[in-house]
Amino acid sequence: MESIGVYTVCSKFNIPCVGIRIISNNELLNEMLDKSKATKLQELLFNLILFKAL
Repeated sequence: MESIGVYTVCSKFNIPCVGIRIISNNELLNEMLDKSKATKLQELLFNLILFKAL
């Protein structure tokens, strides 16, 4: 839901964008929060941004 504002602005200025979301737990299945998923996503995004910046 929050990404629609970003997509709208980027679209108006012809700037490509991508939204990456993570679901860290599931209340329906009583899954425990797995912080390692968030850490792995942060590492992936950091490497992606760093690679693009070079």
